[in-house]
Amino acid sequence: MLSDKDLSLVAWLLEQHREPAVLLFSPFPPHAAPKVRSKIGGRPNLPGDCPWPMGRHRRQAVPLHFLAQIDCAELPRLSDRLPARGVLFFFGCDMDQDWSAKDPRDDTRVLYIERMPAETPDREPPQELPPLYEAYAAGDEIAAYGGLPGEEGPKIHVEWPLVATRIDTWPSAGAFQDIGGHFEKVFPHQSPADAWSMLAENRDEFHAASKQNGSIAEVYDERVRFKRLDAFVAATGTTNRQRAYHLGWEHSTGRRYDEPWRTDGVRFPQLGIMIDRLARHVVKEAQFLGEARGKDLGPEGKRHIHAIVGAALQWIDRAREIGPLGNPSDADGRALNAWLATIHGEQPFLPSAQPRVALNIETNRHVRAALIDTVNALATTAPEKFPARYYDALAADFTLLWSAGMPQLSQHQMLGHVASSQDAKAIDDPDICLLRLSSDPIRQMGFGDAGECTFWIKADDLAALSFDKAWGTIVGH
Repeated sequence: MLSDKDLSLVAWLLEQHREPAVLLFSPFPPHAAPKVRSKIGGRPNLPGDCPWPMGRHRRQAVPLHFLAQIDCAELPRLSDRLPARGVLFFFGCDMDQDWSAKDPRDDTRVLYIERMPAETPDREPPQELPPLYEAYAAGDEIAAYGGLPGEEGPKIHVEWPLVATRIDTWPSAGAFQDIGGHFEKVFPHQSPADAWSMLAENRDEFHAASKQNGSIAEVYDERVRFKRLDAFVAATGTTNRQRAYHLGWEHSTGRRYDEPWRTDGVRFPQLGIMIDRLARHVVKEAQFLGEARGKDLGPEGKRHIHAIVGAALQWIDRAREIGPLGNPSDADGRALNAWLATIHGEQPFLPSAQPRVALNIETNRHVRAALIDTVNALATTAPEKFPARYYDALAADFTLLWSAGMPQLSQHQMLGHVASSQDAKAIDDPDICLLRLSSDPIRQMGFGDAGECTFWIKADDLAALSFDKAWGTIVGH
């Protein structure tokens, strides 16, 4: 337990090092967002006369992936550090996320267009742009976005609007080299690293100082964690909600397919895109089960898998006929829901003399995943087409602030102190956070292992608007 003196030190550090920053968040539901030009993912509003930035990957010139654009006129005026007008475009080599090139421009690029028309259209990326890293996160097979064998992986991140607002930030305990000053007391005028080099001579003193500092750091980080959460809630009005897994029933056992609610009297699926995304998830799980069970399935089991995949591919074709925003017929709804009920649950296909093998097609989970995919697909193009009742049921998925396994609040920001899944930036480090993008699995954007992508810039370069001198880093857990 900390002494009153150490607790006072923690309180002083929190107050002394509080620093305002620009929070960039995506309101949910997406149509609740004001009309803004700032966004993450999608296609940039890059003027046609501005060359698409190129990098290098494995000694080959490659187009860089578009990550985000920030309209500076939409930012709160915290200081004069950021320009008051113009648009910043952020690009990165998002194929393997190994940003270690000798020339940072080979990995990342920041463009600044000071004056551009308000209605600048979206810019299509170059045809030679390679697929995204997330598409192949599980190896050579396409792992994300419902990609099927034979299809090229996605090249463009999911697009969501970004709304800018002020937020308070604090450094992590790791930013302080000697958070409690205990090393300074024992080893005057020496850093902890220097003290470590003399460990053989001062083992007891070193470990005592480390223990005292560690206790202070633990309490400090716990308080910072909740201060960051409170600041996020105050800035956005977002609160944690209990995750609701079901879309139309109170007590589901998961042993059967439960059809989602009707919306305005219309049966699920209400849009063609829902059919497409759902069928893709079913194909992927059926193929995975077929490969995982292998020869143990026997002829009957293999025929069952083949039939599921075949039917799902037919539904993908049907969704293409309907169109993404088209409305399926009543007959389509009846047939799809009947099919989902048929394939849900366990289907053993082994002789009784062998261990039981089950083929579990979790249709309830796939319906939810398909609706999440649909929200992402329509976030900036037609969010009003998505049923409001489903938005309510999915709110926890898109607004969950903290969960088990997530030690820190995940947020996008500019300026201020930034949390890190690795070593924190030292408190006296002069480099400025130009943009921090955090992994956001629900919106299918990831950096490292649930980590962060940060664009840094030196103060003099920022003052001179020399954004071409910014560089990027990626860290993960």
